[in-house]
Amino acid sequence: MSNYTIAKVSLKHIDRSLLEKVLEKIASKIGARFVKENAIVKYFGGEKKVDYLLEKCLPFGNGYGIIVNRNDLEIHADIHGADIDINELKNMVTREYLTNLFVKMFSQKGTISVSEEKDKTIIYVYSYGET
Repeated sequence: MSNYTIAKVSLKHIDRSLLEKVLEKIASKIGARFVKENAIVKYFGGEKKVDYLLEKCLPFGNGYGIIVNRNDLEIHADIHGADIDINELKNMVTREYLTNLFVKMFSQKGTISVSEEKDKTIIYVYSYGET
């Protein structure tokens, strides 16, 4: 049985280098290999060219494919029997990307500390500098 699913993540003006850093980190967390060239996500009965692939053996596919559009990204996968739900992966990408974007934006203005808990990320800015 197949359950090919596409989940969209709304992000404006996606910074590809930052996204690649985030996807590498997530791949490591979920036990996948990050592929950024010639990436193809496979699913039961087909395959699709994608911008990035979190390659991981799934019952009916080879991982999670990422397609970057102008104001969103799409996560493609055949999730039947997968150990990671596509919405969980969507939340991981959103959280990691926004955390890294915030740190990148404000690290020049002060000292940043990031504390991650199971369901939230806390970012502390200790000194902001001149206003």
